[in-house]
Amino acid sequence: MTLSRAIILFFLAIPLTSCQRTQPVYYAYKHGTTLGQKITDTVACRVHAIKQVPANTQLRTTPIYRTPTDVYGGQTYSYDANSSLRNNVELLCMVQKGYTFTRAEICSQRPIEILKPKAGDFLQRLQMHGCVVSLGNRIYVPVNEI
Repeated sequence: MTLSRAIILFFLAIPLTSCQRTQPVYYAYKHGTTLGQKITDTVACRVHAIKQVPANTQLRTTPIYRTPTDVYGGQTYSYDANSSLRNNVELLCMVQKGYTFTRAEICSQRPIEILKPKAGDFLQRLQMHGCVVSLGNRIYVPVNEI
């Protein structure tokens, strides 16, 4: 089994969900592209972004607040200061590959009876009242309501 087939199978193994509006995401679409090609392009752009903008882990500590009886805060946590820039580089790479992005709602988490997309299936354009389901790892496919 090739690496690309293994990647595609990984994304397709995640269960799909039904449409009830939740938080918005951005759906990448390119006319004439298959789901397998979209996954390949997404992974290539993520690798490119990681090489161009490596992680910059920073430490912060929350402020300390004192009351007469208690002390609050003072927790130290880490974050990647380059995360937003890396995401922008990834999106720019996808745009350079010909993808457009549409704001979409994620379908609810209730299971539904729809066919799971295959790697050779062509991408669908998101319709006005449709929503998207996640195949995992920020890869979405539309569920267009009738």
